[in-house]
Amino acid sequence: MGVKMRTRFGRDPLKKYIGRHVQIVNAGSSWKGYKGVIKSSTDSETVLVELHATMKQEAIPFKNLRFL
Repeated sequence: MGVKMRTRFGRDPLKKYIGRHVQIVNAGSSWKGYKGVIKSSTDSETVLVELHATMKQEAIPFKNLRFL
C-alpha cells in the first residue's frame, strides 16, 4: 500500500541550480558580496544559500544572485 505523496503542486524550476556557486549582488541586502552554494529552493523565486563566510543558510531571492 505505497501511496506516493507530492510535496509541491508542480515541478520545481530552480532544482537544477542546487549545488551551484553564487555571489549575492543585491544592493539592499546585508549579504551583498558574500559567496555561497545553493542548497535548496523554497519556492519558485527564493533559494537557500549556504554562505561560505558564516556557514549559515539564508533565504535569498533568485534574482539577487550571480553565478560564479
